[in-house]
Amino acid sequence: SQEERTLAPSLYRAMTYVEQQIKNGVFDPALLIKHQQDELEAKGFKNDYLSVYSLDNLQPVSQLKPGNKYVLAIAAYLGKTRLIDNLIFEI
Repeated sequence: SQEERTLAPSLYRAMTYVEQQIKNGVFDPALLIKHQQDELEAKGFKNDYLSVYSLDNLQPVSQLKPGNKYVLAIAAYLGKTRLIDNLIFEI
């Protein structure tokens, strides 16, 4: 629907928000992820996952360390459509 097309970019904005906060020094991603999941749900998304993984081994991480590379991965349903995206970043 047109409304879903308008909302879809919110997924990418959620990822870039988390990335920016991490680059600003928030090295515990759990709180950021929870906040963005809540924001997306309020807009009508049904979250599948939003997680941070080590780029080296693709294992989930709970604490981030400067000098390492990470992948922020997200998937959520908007209506019947499953949207997925990822973002590679270094801190």
